[in-house]
Amino acid sequence: MRKPLILSLMLCVAACGGGEEKRDRPAPLVTLGAATQHVFSDRYVAVGTANANEQVSVRAPVTERITQLGFSDGDYVRQGQMLAVLAQGQETASLASAQARAPSRSATGPD
Repeated sequence: MRKPLILSLMLCVAACGGGEEKRDRPAPLVTLGAATQHVFSDRYVAVGTANANEQVSVRAPVTERITQLGFSDGDYVRQGQMLAVLAQGQETASLASAQARAPSRSATGPD
C-alpha cells in the first residue's frame, strides 16, 4: 500500500515540472514619458441636402434675354434693388419708331 502512494507522489512532482527548470523570459519593455496635453476635435463629414428658410422665385412677364444680374447667388436683396437688366434691343427700336411717328413739339406750337 505504501508503494502506490509513493508512486503517485512522484508522478505529481514530475507533472508539476519541479522547480529546477528555469524559463528564460525577457522582461517586458516599459517606456516612461512626461504627461502632455493634447487638444482633440471631432470632425464629421456628411453628405446631405440643405433647405432654405425662405426663398423667392423671380420671373419676368417678358421673354427677353438677361444681360446683367444685380446680385450673386445667396446674397440678401433689399426692397427696390435692381435684380436684372434685360436686353433692350427690341424696346429701343420700338421707342425710336414711336418717336419718329410722333409729331414734333415745335410743329404743334409753343408749350
